[in-house]
Amino acid sequence: MSSAPASLRSASGPRAALEREIQTAYPALLALLRRLTGRAEIAQELCQDAVVRLIENEDRVTDVRAWLFRTATHLAWDWLRRQRVRSEHAAAHPPIEVRSTDASGEASAMQQLAALKAALQSMPEQPRRVFELSRFSHLSQQEIAARLGIRRKTVENHLTRALALLARALDTDHETKNFN
Repeated sequence: MSSAPASLRSASGPRAALEREIQTAYPALLALLRRLTGRAEIAQELCQDAVVRLIENEDRVTDVRAWLFRTATHLAWDWLRRQRVRSEHAAAHPPIEVRSTDASGEASAMQQLAALKAALQSMPEQPRRVFELSRFSHLSQQEIAARLGIRRKTVENHLTRALALLARALDTDHETKNFN
């Protein structure tokens, strides 16, 4: 069974008691989250999120173990709910297969794809990473924020910027074709 993160293993100073309580509860908390989510990596992320929230609210917490388990359970429910919504959305909106019957339609689609790839490659790294995690890995903004160690609002801003850059690149490409 996994133990607490290394940052909590050598507790000393004013937070030593809190850190010992977290370290004691961590393996059982992680096991509970694995059972609830069915995924070890998600359980680890949710466990870490619960610990971060505990540290942010430590002055208001009287029972550390109960608070951690309640918070982690709520985080797991939220994650499961998002997974269910994604599944329902995917079932309601299956991928559209585009079949072109003429060469000009296929050529136009290929040109748009090339413009999209070029726009992605020329995009700044952080908006591109956020876009790829969102669209290709199908992660939520909260999951992206946790993975990249940034705020959810920053993820939202990067995603908005990436989409604007891609739209501009495709519009410019489309306008160039229409006027030439």
